[in-house]
Amino acid sequence: MGNQKGFAALSGICVILILSLLAMSAYIVVRREMKGTRHFIASASLQMEAQNGIRGALEYLRAHPETVNILSAAKSKSIWSGRNTENGISCAVYARKQGEIIYLMAESEKEKTKTRLYARLAKKDESGYRIERWGAVQ
Repeated sequence: MGNQKGFAALSGICVILILSLLAMSAYIVVRREMKGTRHFIASASLQMEAQNGIRGALEYLRAHPETVNILSAAKSKSIWSGRNTENGISCAVYARKQGEIIYLMAESEKEKTKTRLYARLAKKDESGYRIERWGAVQ
């Protein structure tokens, strides 16, 4: 009878220990998922601001075609920057030119989070450049 009580107590302790470990691992998984979700939500607004920066830089290049002549392949040049006062996101767009193609890289930042977006502009005709391809920089 004494051995059965001891075995039951030991079994109960083992069950409680296993349930505690499962609860702790579930908590860790949920915490990591929430961290990833918060990062995704924060980077979505940064991504949109970077897209607006690319569009703003493209409009700037269309309005000031002489800027295209001073771009070079060796060095990136800052051609557009802005700050959204509503949400505190700043964005800078850098450009470099190789032949008839212009590469833009927009970097938007809020506090400690940064997002980068690139765009490749191709000369459409004498009216200016158009976005040929763009995407996120990893």
